[in-house]
Amino acid sequence: MSKGNIQTLLRILANSNPRSWILAGFLIVYISFFVYPIFFSTQTMQFPDYIPVMKIIGGDLDQILGYSKPWALLKDSPYVGENPYPPFVAMFFAPFLLLPFSWAYRIIVLLSLTTFILGIYFLTAKFKENSSFATVFFFIVFTGLFSYGLQFELERGQFNLIAMVFCFAAVWIYHFHHKLRYLAYILFTISVQLKLYPLIFIVMFVSDWKDWKKNIKNMILISVMNFAALFILGPKIFIDFWMAIRRFSVSPSVMANHSVRAFVHMLADVSAEIGRMWVREYSQLIQLLFLVVIFSCIVMVVLQAYWTPKKNINASLFLACALGASLIPSVSHDYKLPILAAPIAAFLLELFSRSEKEENNLSRLHLFVLIFIISIVYSATLFSYTNKPGPFLGSNFLPLLVMLLVTTYYSMLPVEDSM
Repeated sequence: MSKGNIQTLLRILANSNPRSWILAGFLIVYISFFVYPIFFSTQTMQFPDYIPVMKIIGGDLDQILGYSKPWALLKDSPYVGENPYPPFVAMFFAPFLLLPFSWAYRIIVLLSLTTFILGIYFLTAKFKENSSFATVFFFIVFTGLFSYGLQFELERGQFNLIAMVFCFAAVWIYHFHHKLRYLAYILFTISVQLKLYPLIFIVMFVSDWKDWKKNIKNMILISVMNFAALFILGPKIFIDFWMAIRRFSVSPSVMANHSVRAFVHMLADVSAEIGRMWVREYSQLIQLLFLVVIFSCIVMVVLQAYWTPKKNINASLFLACALGASLIPSVSHDYKLPILAAPIAAFLLELFSRSEKEENNLSRLHLFVLIFIISIVYSATLFSYTNKPGPFLGSNFLPLLVMLLVTTYYSMLPVEDSM
């Protein structure tokens, strides 16, 4: 192909509809992880149990209510069995004990579906004037509603989306309703007390990165509120909680767990089967290296937010925090995946917004390629591990890590190259 033809091709691609790039990424994954394994892999349609279902639907909710019952009825410790949740959870779910379990489960499912859409709205509202808003918003909503991760969340009766909507609403209020910032701190504290991992989003409560005194004051205030809330049922129950967390994190399950620790455990097991015992021997070091990469990426995005501050919500930083919340904890089951929908939507809308303002063809094409990559790796998380070849592609760790690397790379781009 001649140089002139290459330049013509690049010009055509650079002037293509940006929406086609996100659709192309999704279609590639849809064909690879849905159409092929179900219809083309054998002569019989394959449709396995793509979620590791429990015998009783809403199994996690049933367990949570079981943890709440000793405290609500006997004023005893809720830390019976393998309860890994903060003390506030026992209080939050205690009212559901007044209902038949079937109704409690239905309420949690409806709340999860509602908060899934609300969370996306909170983080994308500032892009409503963008011409691509409707495309991205409805793409993320509709693919998410049928995604493996959301169905897994609903099947278990989990409450990641309910916890995260408090976080999303808190960040939204903090940046767009300044007079209600103390309400934002309260909502954020509720979010952390439900799931702990939302604490990583504390860096989103910064409006002026140069105002160190105010930022430190905010961080201390939020941290103290959250630490104090861990004692909401008393110091004895706090100690029970701390011991339960330590026990729970020692041996995380590998199936449908996309954390660093679970991935390295799986890597060690698979390597041992083919005689590469050194992987298991150095598994702690490998895990540490992955964690260093993840923390380094998040730190770089934070530093970039400091060096090139943006008005309102920083989409790159929010997505980096969401990915960190998914990858860093030792237990991060795939039913947590739907919390990525809102940050991904905001990040894609920022990419679309910048590409529309970009006049240089190569710079615009550069942004389109990033949209394409994000579309592929995000879409890969929408389908079950049962549809993916091999244990490594079956784990969502690698797509999430690629998302984090792309987010970090994008955040480091000079403004003139991305606008």
